[in-house]
Amino acid sequence: MGRERRMKDRARRRTNMLMKRREVKGLTDTSPDPVDIEEEMYTSEESEGEVEKWTKTRDNLISESKEVFEDVKEEYRSIAAVYRRMLDWRKNFHRQYKDAYVTLSLPRLLAPYVRHEIIGWDPLVDGQAVENMQWCMALFQEDPDGGDEEDDKLIPSIVAEVVCPQVKDILNTGWDPSSTGTTQRVSGFMEDILIYLTETHPDAAKSLCNELCNCLTMELERHSAALGVLSKGDCPARAAYKAGRSSFLKCCKIIKNACMFKDLIKADSLQAITVKAATKEMLLPFLQVLRAQSSQDASVLSKVLWDSFPSEWRGLSDLQPLEAFRKAITSA
Repeated sequence: MGRERRMKDRARRRTNMLMKRREVKGLTDTSPDPVDIEEEMYTSEESEGEVEKWTKTRDNLISESKEVFEDVKEEYRSIAAVYRRMLDWRKNFHRQYKDAYVTLSLPRLLAPYVRHEIIGWDPLVDGQAVENMQWCMALFQEDPDGGDEEDDKLIPSIVAEVVCPQVKDILNTGWDPSSTGTTQRVSGFMEDILIYLTETHPDAAKSLCNELCNCLTMELERHSAALGVLSKGDCPARAAYKAGRSSFLKCCKIIKNACMFKDLIKADSLQAITVKAATKEMLLPFLQVLRAQSSQDASVLSKVLWDSFPSEWRGLSDLQPLEAFRKAITSA
């Protein structure tokens, strides 16, 4: 299921729910009701129907993929069988094994089996760790003691060559950074994968982290684009608030979720995305325009934004303008 369709479904559910709440409470204006803000900040997860549909699609794909190896000889049908032959070669003809650079070829030799297994893998849904995948357990079981230093890099090499590209695709097509539950799962499997890459494949680790940062940047830019126009003051204040409030809260949620990666991504990289680019250039200017229309609304939203950042960041010089704004509007 594509990310855009899932995001539209979540947006529709959230809109319907908020409208019903307002009807029950008899609200007709656009002032930021605290319950509405809470709902917008915490209700964009997958529905049971979405998960069920995804599961059905995945199961059908896995069932069809089983036909790939049906006409392959038994001795080459599984990753364990092929790896076992390589280990026999290493044990009985070690010199020839080294001279043939088999260790360097193994990741690509075994890659098709790993790709076949992870066809239906989506860590955004099932959260399966690499070490619990059948191919990984098979390699451990066949060679529990390991070989030399190059042999010990086999699993990290497969992760870098096969798993990472699929993870990047999942980040770009399946991850909604405004979904707290999904982002928690992304943080979990990113930490799991980086364990295999940080020391042995630093370039792959850096590339994966950059991809995650790019996804966060694109989502913040997409939701803050309208705020850039509204902040110029070309629209009536009321229209600016109605159009920008939802985008503002969405950005706050993405910022809060992005901070889940503060132990995985360099702080200056995350701060460049969430503080310098989003807050200083888009969100704070919008609050300044909103203040002219309603200081109460601006105060409420500025607190939501401030609370989105971890406490250890709040002394950053780039966040001082936001803090000064909050103090000024509170004392006014």
